[in-house]
Amino acid sequence: MHLQTPYKINMDYKVYIYGAGYLYNELMSYIHYYDDLIKVEGILTTEKNNYSRIDGYECLTVDEAIWENIDYCIVAVYEWNDIRKKLCELGMENKIIRSHIFRIPNFDFEKYIKLKNSEMTILCNYCLGGAFVSRVWVERIITYN
Repeated sequence: MHLQTPYKINMDYKVYIYGAGYLYNELMSYIHYYDDLIKVEGILTTEKNNYSRIDGYECLTVDEAIWENIDYCIVAVYEWNDIRKKLCELGMENKIIRSHIFRIPNFDFEKYIKLKNSEMTILCNYCLGGAFVSRVWVERIITYN
């Protein structure tokens, strides 16, 4: 019996990169390592950019982006809470990846995607669990009213 997974394995992941500043430049050095796995579909900004392309990638605003075939949005900005809210409004809450994840030594993108999409729960009675979740951002977004 073949079980389908909610994530791809050994396939191209189509991504948008949100941000075109310093973190974008840093991120691209890591992204090129995954050229066979990650296909950048465009660079997103909050407001219309003066450039139509950066490094050969189309520049778009979040509102101009076409989200149907996008697997993930890699956020490469420092102040990202407003961006996260906007992406969540667009239904991308489980498809957000912060760019700093690529800096982790021996980082493996496919293993990260598998972890991110798993139903894993971390139970910890000291702050290491919170530090882990904060660093790799794999938690589900839950709102209590």
